[in-house]
Amino acid sequence: MAPSASPSSAAKPLMLGLEKILTYPTTIALCRAFITSQSAEAHKYLFTKIFEIVKQDTGRDMEFAHIHGRGSEVWTMDEHKGQALGFGMSLAQLSQNVVGYDAWQVHRLVCSLTAYEHLERCFRLCEIHFHRNIVKIKSYLSPEVMKAMRSIATTEAHPDFEKTLDLIRHGGPKARNWLYDKTTGSPFAIPALYQPRSKISLEDWRASRSSSNGVEQKHMDVNRNGKGLTLLGGVMHGFQYDAQALDAIKEHIETQVHRRHQPADHQKRAVQSVLRNVRAGSRMVESVDRKISTSIEKTSRIEEQIFQAGQRNKTGNITKAARKRLDNLCNQLEQEERERRLLVTNGSGVFSAAADAGQSPPRQRQRMSSPGH
Repeated sequence: MAPSASPSSAAKPLMLGLEKILTYPTTIALCRAFITSQSAEAHKYLFTKIFEIVKQDTGRDMEFAHIHGRGSEVWTMDEHKGQALGFGMSLAQLSQNVVGYDAWQVHRLVCSLTAYEHLERCFRLCEIHFHRNIVKIKSYLSPEVMKAMRSIATTEAHPDFEKTLDLIRHGGPKARNWLYDKTTGSPFAIPALYQPRSKISLEDWRASRSSSNGVEQKHMDVNRNGKGLTLLGGVMHGFQYDAQALDAIKEHIETQVHRRHQPADHQKRAVQSVLRNVRAGSRMVESVDRKISTSIEKTSRIEEQIFQAGQRNKTGNITKAARKRLDNLCNQLEQEERERRLLVTNGSGVFSAAADAGQSPPRQRQRMSSPGH
């Protein structure tokens, strides 16, 4: 005998009311999409289909504040060119049936905006991904160039933004290629990182999410149920996980029993983020201090070799080979001191005095000015 019909586990939490579900402090997956291409056209099709589903379910078009005067103000995504451009193209298509003028360029109709112009009005890049990609090439960058790169993601206007870009442009091949990608390869990137170049208001920018980590967390959670599945397996695993997640929300709302031992609220996440940054910063400072200590030991060895060479050459009868070795040692010493002074700026300050003393070591000058050199 077949079991009697009953609401599905995914439908039970909805009985609590949509308002309670949507105001619950967590990320909820409203739909899952499986695509075989990451091109802009594929993402345009994907977003267009999502907008159509929204209209079928609610009877209203998906609305954006800069197009309809109400609706979504800001969308935060990671730095995928196809996804960003496809999103902008879908907004351009969505605006074709809207009669109205743009709020920033009042002489232009909203329907005449290009994909990139739509992105300027509602699109932000995930700052976590942005900084993580800079760290990947930090070994090719000077501290000044790396600082200039990081400074682009801000709401504060630069005194001279073009000068900052010029500093990055002359920071080596990696920095130059990075800047080319941000300005030419991905024209949406600078406005999506640097609020003064964006059309998003400062209030909306600060109120919106600066990262897409909440969505990324959902990817990791559902991947625990299985990876490398068939299409049907992926669909069913996603459905089952979403149903379980909604059940957990239902139980918490009704009984105040959380699925975690500790609450996952914004305050706790902020504290954990600060603690993680402190620990990471401490590890970095300790690593830099170890490099400085090694550099000081190496400098002492080079200085001793220079001193011994100077003692042997006091008579002034220095051979060409000996002079060449002495020149190489002096160049190594100067190079080591330059590198150490750069390291000291990121260290704990314990070795700052040693670095300052290395700027003009008197014994070194005495050796380099020895007779015959």
